[in-house]
Amino acid sequence: MRFGDYHGHYELNPFPGCSAIVVSNHAFIRPDCRGQGLGQCQHRDRIEKAAELGYNMMICTVRDDNRVEKHILDKNGWCFFTSFLNKETGHNIEIWGKHL
Repeated sequence: MRFGDYHGHYELNPFPGCSAIVVSNHAFIRPDCRGQGLGQCQHRDRIEKAAELGYNMMICTVRDDNRVEKHILDKNGWCFFTSFLNKETGHNIEIWGKHL
């Protein structure tokens, strides 16, 4: 499910095999809208929407060089789980989680 507005968007998708977990992915703020705190606002919206939908846990993936997103996750109480090399893209990816 995709949510968003003019400034950006994000997706929340059920985790296969466990109805209590939602995967948050494709969080994006338009380049011309960055640096205004919109990422933080969108982050709060994601958490509220996931809780509203009845999920207990959120997980997300983020490229290890995405300092802004990792700062938002850390600042908002997410836990780093693990990292891996995406064989398809060659990027190092981190997995983070948060209890709702």
